[in-house]
Amino acid sequence: MNQFIRTFVTKRGWSIVVFNAKNPFDFENMKTIKKPTLSILDITDCKAKGIADPFLVKDNGIYYLFFEIERIGKDGRGVIGLAISKDGVNFEYQKIILEEKYHLSYPKIYKIDNKYYMIPESGENKTIDIYEAKEFPYKWEKTKTILKGEYFADPTLIKYNDLWYMFVSTNTHNELNIYCSDKFFGDYKPHKLNPIYQNNLAIARPAGMIFEYQNKLFRVAQDCSDGYGKKLNFLKINDLTQTIFKEEFIYSIIPMNGIRWNSTHIHHFSFIQNGENYLITMDGKGLMYRINKYIRKKD
Repeated sequence: MNQFIRTFVTKRGWSIVVFNAKNPFDFENMKTIKKPTLSILDITDCKAKGIADPFLVKDNGIYYLFFEIERIGKDGRGVIGLAISKDGVNFEYQKIILEEKYHLSYPKIYKIDNKYYMIPESGENKTIDIYEAKEFPYKWEKTKTILKGEYFADPTLIKYNDLWYMFVSTNTHNELNIYCSDKFFGDYKPHKLNPIYQNNLAIARPAGMIFEYQNKLFRVAQDCSDGYGKKLNFLKINDLTQTIFKEEFIYSIIPMNGIRWNSTHIHHFSFIQNGENYLITMDGKGLMYRINKYIRKKD
């Protein structure tokens, strides 16, 4: 018999990579990655069309990766999944750890007084809710709604100069608002300059985290001006109070060319410090090779 092998390129859904870096702005290792760390092929407890919005936590030497799973099914709602690693390189999918009757995504994790909390996006429910880890990392319980009434997208909190600031967009990708509180569980009041941006698809929607590095504050935004998930923009926040907000553009990251995990889309960035280095996680959509084998029997 004769065997024929045909290779062709197909689209890959949203997937996730994790890589080591010297600092939060070091993407050299990302440029060499062709296959994702996690993809829909790793999801075992549901049918998925993509995984995205990854956030990392390191606890007692174990790495925990929280992310959205885009389910395939009657509702098609997003749920929150978990993968675990002992070395920060090889991640093993665990299971879905949080789901509601509405879409969930963007599972940002916060550690407050040695307890873990999650604030996922729940815009479909028109709320922003805090979940407490009753049994970390698998069991989560909703403890408080801190905002409601709008389709909030990608809420991202940071404590800065003894105040909590929450950056949040809308599902239209083009409006940014900031809310302020003196406590993590407190009442969040609108910033005096709200809306910070309107009709701005380039820098309005959060893209993973706001962070301090070398005594400077940085924000990452999705650039949707050329389409959803087409670019990431990094900005430096120069002034942030309850009445002032000033930032400046630093640079952009665009999808990589070629047959890669992120050759068509990219829209999320986050990291944790890992000793003297950093562990960065990102998501993307791209292309992949698929190999088909055909066997023909001889006459």
